[in-house]
Order: sequence, then C-alpha cells, then structure tokens
Amino acid sequence: MPTSTTSLTPRARRLALIGVLAVFAALSVYYNFALPLFEGSDEASHYRLASYYADHLSLPDLNHPPNHEAQQPPLYYALCAPLIRWIDRSDYQQVYYGNLRFGKERNINLAPTDLSLFPSGTTLAVRVCRLVSTALGVLTLLLVYATARTLLQRDDIALLAVAFAAFNPKFIHLSSAVSNDIAASFAGMLTVWLSVRLVAGGKPISLRALLVLGASVGFAALAKVSGLAMAIPAAVAVAWAHLRQAPLAAGRLRSLMRLFLYGATLGFGFAAVAGWLYIYQYAAYGNPLAWQQVVILNSYALRNSPLTFNGLLQMLPRLLATYWGGFGNAIEFPAWVDVVASAAALFMAAGFAVAFIRRRIPAPTLILFAAVLSSFAALVTWAINYTATENSRLLGPVFGIVPILAAIGLNGWLPERSGSDRSIIAGLAVITAIWAGLAPLFSLIPGYANRRLLPADQRIQHTLSDAEVRLIPAGAPVSFDNGFELLYAALDKTRIDSGGSISITFYWRVNRPVAKMYSLVLEAFDDQGTSLLHVSRAPMNGAWDTVNWYAGDVLKDVEVISLTAHKAAAPSIVRVYVGWHEYDPPYRLVRVAGSTAVSAQVAEVKIRNPHPLEEKPKQAIDARFQNELALEGYDLNGDTLKLYWRAIATPRQNYTVFVHGTDDAGNMVAQNDAPFQYPVNLWDAGEQVVELRRVPGLSKAVHIQIGIYRPATGERLVASHADGTLWPDNAVVIK
Repeated sequence: MPTSTTSLTPRARRLALIGVLAVFAALSVYYNFALPLFEGSDEASHYRLASYYADHLSLPDLNHPPNHEAQQPPLYYALCAPLIRWIDRSDYQQVYYGNLRFGKERNINLAPTDLSLFPSGTTLAVRVCRLVSTALGVLTLLLVYATARTLLQRDDIALLAVAFAAFNPKFIHLSSAVSNDIAASFAGMLTVWLSVRLVAGGKPISLRALLVLGASVGFAALAKVSGLAMAIPAAVAVAWAHLRQAPLAAGRLRSLMRLFLYGATLGFGFAAVAGWLYIYQYAAYGNPLAWQQVVILNSYALRNSPLTFNGLLQMLPRLLATYWGGFGNAIEFPAWVDVVASAAALFMAAGFAVAFIRRRIPAPTLILFAAVLSSFAALVTWAINYTATENSRLLGPVFGIVPILAAIGLNGWLPERSGSDRSIIAGLAVITAIWAGLAPLFSLIPGYANRRLLPADQRIQHTLSDAEVRLIPAGAPVSFDNGFELLYAALDKTRIDSGGSISITFYWRVNRPVAKMYSLVLEAFDDQGTSLLHVSRAPMNGAWDTVNWYAGDVLKDVEVISLTAHKAAAPSIVRVYVGWHEYDPPYRLVRVAGSTAVSAQVAEVKIRNPHPLEEKPKQAIDARFQNELALEGYDLNGDTLKLYWRAIATPRQNYTVFVHGTDDAGNMVAQNDAPFQYPVNLWDAGEQVVELRRVPGLSKAVHIQIGIYRPATGERLVASHADGTLWPDNAVVIK
C-alpha cells in the first residue's frame, strides 16, 4: 500500500502515540480502583498463585496445588513475584474475607475499604500486580502500532488501531486486574508482529529472525497453554516468506530442505524459551502438559456432555459482547451498548470488505486471520468439554488484532487520498477514549455498588411474583452441612420445550460463619434417570463469594439453566437438584444435614414432546373425575393394570389413585394407593397419560374399583359419566 499524504511527521507520530499510551495508563489506574479487589476473573486465585511464587520461588506441585489456577504456565506470576516478595501479605484472609461484606450494619458500597494511593499489605500487593498487567497492556499497544504500521505503512491508521485497542473498556479491564490473560495477549501479539514483519519486510530470511520468532511462541506458551496456538501463524509466516523467496518450482528438494531447516530453527527458538517447562512436567507428571493434573484441577467446570455445534454457535454472540464488555460475573453493559457496539463492528466489517474490493488490504493481513483462527480453535478445543469459556479474554492476541482489522475497515470507507482523514481519525480516537472513561460510571461501579441483602426477618413467600411457581423443598427448608439453609425456591415456569431455559430463584439463609468459598451445583435427571444437566458455578453469578456471607444473612440467588431432553414418544419429567461443593481442590461435596445425600430436589419440570404418540385402550370406559381428569380405558394383564388417562383441564393439584380388588363377599384381596407416576400438576389440558400399575393379587379379584382422592384429606374426587350421572361411591367399577 503506498504511503498516503496523511502520514505524520516523526515528532507528531511520537507525541500522538505517547498521548494514547498515557491516557490508556491513566484509564487503567482508574479501572484499577473502580474494580473491587479480587473481582477480576478468578483474580483471587491468580493473586494467590503469584503470592505462592513470591514465597516459594518455585513452580507449584500440581498434585498438591495451592488453588485451581496452579496449572497455569508461570510467565505472568514470575513477573509479579519479585515485585511483591518484599511486601508483608499476611493480612490476605482479613482483606479477602472483608472486602465485599456489606448489609444493614455494613458498608453497602462494595469498593475496597483501602482506596488510598499508598496502601500496604495484600492491598498493595494486588495493586502492584495490577500495575504489572497495565505495563503488559502498554507493551501490547506498542506491538499493535508496530504491526499496523508494518502492514499499512500509514502512521494515522496505525494510531487509530492503537486507539481502538487502548480505549476498549474490556482491554483496559484486562490491563487493570491480576490475571495471565493480559500476558497471553502481549505474548501472542509479539508473535503476530514478528510474523507480519517476516512476511512484509521483503528481506531474506535470517536464522536470527527465526530464533526470535520461535522464542516469541515460547513466551506465548509460558503465558497460557493456549499460547501454543501461536505456533500456527508463526509457521504460516515462515512458509510464506520462504516460498516467496524460493518457490518450489525453482528446486523442490532443496527448497523443502531449507524449509525444514527454517522449521527446526523456529522450534529451537521455542524450545530455548519454553522447553524446560515441558521437560519438567514430563519428568514430574508423565506428560509435557501435565494433562491429567490439568483435567483434575478443572473438573469443577466439566460439561455434562460435550459442546455441540449448535452450542458453539450459541457461544458466538457472547464472545462478541465480551470483546468490549463483561467486567466480572453479572457485571455487563446495558443492552443498548451491545447494540451500538455490534453495529459499529458490522460497519467496520463492511468497510473491510470494501477495502478488499478496492485492493487496499496488504496480503500479510492473512497472518492476522491465521492468529485469530488458531486462537479460536484453541478456545473451542477447551470449550467442548469445559464451561465458563464464553469470554473473549480467552482469545489471546484478539484484543490487538481486531483493532487493526477495524482500522483497515474504516480506511476502506475513506477516500484513498483525503485531507480529512486525520480529523476523522482523531475524532474517533477521542470518542472511544470518552466511552472508555464513562464505562465504569454506568456499568462497572454501579454493578458492584447496588447489591443488597434481604432483611433476615423478611417473609420469603411475599417476595415471590405471581408468575413464579412456589416450591418448598421436601415440604420444608433444607439445611446443608456448610451452614447454608435453603428456605425457599421458586420456578418461573414448569413447562418448556426441549432446549428451553428455566429460572430458579433460591432463598438462602446463612446459619453460621462461612470460612470457605463454595460453588453451587445444579443437576437434572429425566424420568428414566438420564442426566440432562450437571453444572458447577458461583452463586449470585459470582457477584458475591460465599466467604462474604454472614451468619444470619438471607440471600436471593437467581439461576438460569437450559434443559435438553432426548427424543421420546412421551414428555419428559425432569427433576432438578441443588447442592454445594468446595471451590478449591479437591472440591469436596457438601452433604444435606443429617443425611448421606449431597443434593436436594427443588423442582419438577416438564419438557414437552412436540409430536406425542397416543395409544388406544383394549377396554374403553366412560369416567370423569371432578371435570379435571378422564379415565378413557384400561388393559388388564394378570396383576398389571394399564390405565389410559386424559386431562380435561389443567389439574390444580396432585392426587392419589386407588385400585381396590375385592372378592364376591366384598373382602379386599388387592389394593394399591399411590400418586400418579407422572405428576398431575404438570399435565396439560387434552394430554393423554398412560401408566402401568402392578397390584399384587389383582388377578384373583372379582370386582375392581378405581378412584382418585386428595391425599391430605382422603376426600374422593367426584366420579361421573360423560352425561353427568355419578358413579356409586365415586369409584369406577371396571370388573
């Protein structure tokens, strides 16, 4: 691409770049203080791992890990460790446990109590680690600028790409929290820049450049396991540069041998930086990636069944929204922001297509796409089996690459040589900076400040809306051994289609001080005992860890789950259970108090069958009960009775069915009193339900009577014929 008249002087370029970086650093400090301590994604675990490195100056033992993040490669933590080693961090428990506690007698604002510019102890250590993240963010932005300028030979477009990256609220958030995600972004972007330079430079390939490129892949792998995916764009760049300089047609064998030499040099650079880690892990755990330990440490997030292609498609909107938003669990932008940002993304994408048509996209841009696709492939590989993966922070260098592509897209809409380019670009940079500055004010800060406890003496049933279905687990509150008592649960609906979602509202009371973090476990089984759901997640969407629950607190937690049933001729009745396990390894399950059970049933949900199959009885009969249920017929085979029911209207409650067999003298020879196997309150008007009842001795009965009664009172439902005449004693005689 030729140099445009909009190129800047060296001095103007330096001042503009320094200005963007300075504003970014200031915004990162602003976000640092706006985000409560340990409220970044898994920030407490990342901090504890950095603290472990500082104390032990060694890799953790993955067979006895300090926490579930111990499986992460060491680069980020090794950068933090020497800076916090000298800090007295013995107050961690007090700072961590006390940080988010609030209520009637407590500070309602969730911001850390120590907001001073000169903190001490754990607060200081967290701030220092967050500043390490900011420094990595600055380095990433420099690489974005270098990559864009190498590609486009345009100072202004490169600066716009930097502004798009620097003033992305999510990137600032990553650069102001304790996490190795920002290290993965930096190391991945380093590989991308070196790959682009190798292809776009036009110079002969040097072994030194290949060693450095391989080393950058090694740094990416030391930042995060998914960083190994950066080997793909690096390999593409090496093959591309080689084939451009020495086509296969010019000497196939010699060219292939040289390409092999280049690949070996690339691998040597990688091994020189990261090889030691894989050798150590192979010696210690029998696998270069310590994969068995990784699987164990992440077992809490294991999916009940592998992610399907449709499930993957459903992830995409969430990945897009978390590219610019998502500052913690349940801390999101308002929906209108996602709409505007999505529209802007579509506009840039269309501009990219225009630029492609106008041949204003340099060929090495393909390296950027290779990096994005390989990062996405690495994420999908993990997401297939593990939950909590719908977040762009897991995509490595995407926060540096997408702004470059967006800047190219904007350039596609601009005239090729226009004096207005500079003002448009500057205006967009200012707008994005303002957006980044306002984001915490209407999303981040309010998201943490507006949490409230329910008064401990509040009558829970009065908090339920009319739309909610009241559920009392096992007829009474359920206590767990961790001190949590489930007072009440409420379900928004009891009937869904396969793949639909339900919302369960839990009301928890804390009966004693909580010393550990716990994860909520939700399970669901159909009437055949097949598992349809098994998820482990932080309660309250992670907005309030259980270590911050006080004795006497009453908390409301809303959980949304999706249920997909296997195809069957009849609807599925799904029973939902709730339980707890410890957040940290070995993830011990919590028992229901006074029981060996580790969960309690809280709901029954009907998954409709869109095309139900109906059956015809061998013996038809005319019987109606209270104008709610009809008995249309039966089949009798020895002691087994098959009953064909029909819901005339939606039944108002569950009932008990009785089957009585008597001899000629009226003596009872067979009896079965039991609830409907398919809960009546889940029947739909017009629905047929067929059930089998085994009644020992029924084959010897001379007369058989069937009826329905209310279990609480024993009162029988009125039994009548279709014409309204009554069956004697409200009992239907079938024999």
